[in-house]
Amino acid sequence: MGLLAGFVPCPLTLFVMTMAVSRSVMEAGVAFAVAMLMGVSIVLSTVAVATAIASGRVKGWLEAHGNAFDVLGRAISGLAAVLVISISLM
Repeated sequence: MGLLAGFVPCPLTLFVMTMAVSRSVMEAGVAFAVAMLMGVSIVLSTVAVATAIASGRVKGWLEAHGNAFDVLGRAISGLAAVLVISISLM
């Protein structure tokens, strides 16, 4: 997925490629585009792997402390509802 997302050109890559073509240094533009592709794909792949690893640990932690988070989540939701209603009444 990271490699595929790296194929999507960003405005900076398009600008650099346009400048490279106008200056007749196509190789520099292509090298920049490849560097951008590699950088984006490495970052996105690393985030995906870190998320996959962390999800298992978070699952285990939530199983041990799930009730406390459920109560906290309900309290925050109720507080947010009261806040929204208070703001709308003002």
